[in-house]
Amino acid sequence: MNSRVMIPVIWFRLIIVTAFTIFVATQKMWIVAGIAGLLALLSIWQLVAAYRNRD
Repeated sequence: MNSRVMIPVIWFRLIIVTAFTIFVATQKMWIVAGIAGLLALLSIWQLVAAYRNRD
């Protein structure tokens, strides 16, 4: 898929996952917060790759 199209979607997902991670961490659900943190790192990695591959 075109990287230019995906960049805003990945930013939105990163914001939502970060907010969810903060919320879950305040509820002291550490395993879920850890998984959400890994998903945030995955989103960051995909965002960097999308910026490198944009046209």
